Amino acid sequence: MSIINSTMNELYEKPLHTEGNFWAGHDRNSILRIIEAGLHYLTTTDLVNLHATISAVQISRDHNQAEEKVAGI
Repeated sequence: MSIINSTMNELYEKPLHTEGNFWAGHDRNSILRIIEAGLHYLTTTDLVNLHATISAVQISRDHNQAEEKVAGI
């Protein structure tokens, strides 16, 4: 659990530096602020579809973390 918390803290603090990534140079808080500001311009249908995407990412992340625990990573 402390490894996950450590990783999440790093995500909040460190800017992304992935070449070709739209979010390169932004830290996690900056990304969240930009996304939240943009939500006001979306329709209800857009927001529902976005929620489905978020759910799929959460399920995938949970599945990957479970596999890492089994593999001992």
